[in-house]
Amino acid sequence: MFPLPFFGAFLWFFIRGIRSMDELQRKIQLEALAIAFPLAVLLLMTLGLLQRAVDLPFEDWSYAHVWIYLPLFYFGGVAIASRRYQ
Repeated sequence: MFPLPFFGAFLWFFIRGIRSMDELQRKIQLEALAIAFPLAVLLLMTLGLLQRAVDLPFEDWSYAHVWIYLPLFYFGGVAIASRRYQ
């Protein structure tokens, strides 16, 4: 539970930063989230269905191991959206 206050502070600064952006940057952030969220849902749904079909090792595919994909999806979405508007 130790990292939770730091993550809460990160979210607060992130939202504050988005509020200070211009309209184009906000649109890029929204589009990045519109790309990242369905990819995250697809990942979690796929892992859940695979866990029902085959025995996935918990040591490799638990939440503690797959969380790193979520920021990757977001930054990939930022790259795609930034390229689209430049």
